[in-house]
Amino acid sequence: MFSGPDSDTRLRANTWSTSADGTEGCSSPVRDIRADSTSGNTIRFVAQGADHIPEHLSLIIDIASPSLADDAKREMIKATKRLSVRALGLSIPHKIDESILKGENVQLEMGSGVVTVIRTNRAQGAYQLTLTMQ
Repeated sequence: MFSGPDSDTRLRANTWSTSADGTEGCSSPVRDIRADSTSGNTIRFVAQGADHIPEHLSLIIDIASPSLADDAKREMIKATKRLSVRALGLSIPHKIDESILKGENVQLEMGSGVVTVIRTNRAQGAYQLTLTMQ
């Protein structure tokens, strides 16, 4: 059973389940980027699929304090590197690292899948970066 990036990134997913509307998946609890910080910057992992097989794997960082975003971006890159090897059997291209560090959108084919990074702006300079592998 796929359980997320791994315990090293502290993003271990909960049990795979099927919701009332028939969607399947699992997710990790939302966690603060730094345990010693109240920045509001968080990271989480989400998997969605069918028949207990993950088809879409996402890492999501929420940046509530843009001045403290560097730690969150580095944590996302670390988790992305672990996830890409576990899920796709490939190392993540440098262009994905650059996209995360710059907070820019990108889409790349990778092996038989696609990796996408999407930035969604929020109020007062806050934003969300979502990296999806499918």
